[in-house]
Amino acid sequence: MTKEQYEQRLETCKACPVYNEKYGTCGQPTDAINPFKKAVELDGVTFKPCGCAVEHKAAYAVSQCPANRWAELPKKTLVDEALDFIGTIKKRGRLVPGEMAKIYQMRKEILGINDGKMGTSCPPCLEEIVNKLERKLMEEIKTQESTVVPETKKKTIKRTKTKKGGTNDIN
Repeated sequence: MTKEQYEQRLETCKACPVYNEKYGTCGQPTDAINPFKKAVELDGVTFKPCGCAVEHKAAYAVSQCPANRWAELPKKTLVDEALDFIGTIKKRGRLVPGEMAKIYQMRKEILGINDGKMGTSCPPCLEEIVNKLERKLMEEIKTQESTVVPETKKKTIKRTKTKKGGTNDIN
């Protein structure tokens, strides 16, 4: 994601009526005691503000605005960002706060698994999810690369002058 795309996301969030200026979050901050948010309707879209810190959430290409107000990023950017994120986790060998939620959001969006789970405390299960995500993203890259149409060789036309000043086309 480019700096301009990130700045545009922040600008969109800060202009949104559900933005919580005090905490810098999408609606009220996520609260372990009461994590359930009330639905809000905005421009005909009903959604639940996520409570995430927008400066953090906006930085990840795979993140989405719950109100669908962010401009869509090019698909390649999303795939590259997701693979970078997975690579960082694998290199580090552990998660930092907020990454479990991101992995499960990717699990939902990329793998299509929508079972309501928000995380796992089982390291082998988490490793399996991360590996599945990585395989699916790599398949997507291969598919994108195979759909690129190779440039066709252009036919050249040589022109020769005639005695009358016109041209003759010769293939």
